[in-house]
Amino acid sequence: MVNPPHFSRAASALAETSNERFNRGVWSARATSAHQRLRNAHPDAPWREAYPAHVTEAYWVGRCGPSLGNAGHGTAHFGLMTVEDLEATKGEPFRIADLPGLQECEEVVAINVNRRWAEVKAQQSTLLDISRGSWKLNKARADRCRFAIIHANGIVRGVFIVKRWIGPDSDGRFTFEPLHEEPIQGAAFSQKNASSLFGAAGSGSQNPIRYVAFTQ
Repeated sequence: MVNPPHFSRAASALAETSNERFNRGVWSARATSAHQRLRNAHPDAPWREAYPAHVTEAYWVGRCGPSLGNAGHGTAHFGLMTVEDLEATKGEPFRIADLPGLQECEEVVAINVNRRWAEVKAQQSTLLDISRGSWKLNKARADRCRFAIIHANGIVRGVFIVKRWIGPDSDGRFTFEPLHEEPIQGAAFSQKNASSLFGAAGSGSQNPIRYVAFTQ
């Protein structure tokens, strides 16, 4: 015998634990708050009406998982996304042209630090700690890159001027030594949408190292 739809919905609601209902309520409240802050901060943004509250909630739950206690694929990869990060993923793209003295067709190296970004958020490591390596790469090509663009979760987190690459170690991996311990200062070099680094191929590559050529 097939149960009527209203019976199935009732059974599903009863099956949801009180903890799950609590978590869902918290996520919904956080998403609604984030949505309102975005609308207030950017009243004239072209995407303002494209993200109503229920879409923002779905984004948060989809990226971070519906349960605060779970550490599944969503939470492991992205963690809890701040409002500032959410704004950055929908904001201005990073412009390679803003890097000082870059020449036509000159390459920069873009380094994906998704796997260790949580360490920076927890203040257990610095951006340089998780960025310098060790990496599998073509050293001859990397030696020609004056800049290392560090990105995580679709956002540029900082740019270092590369002094040299050190290695290989016993596993054939390299680390970079920066010219300065701190990344380049300026609003153009952090909290920018990293989509411009990936081109038409998108960001699906499993290789954390990518070379990007500057073209005017």
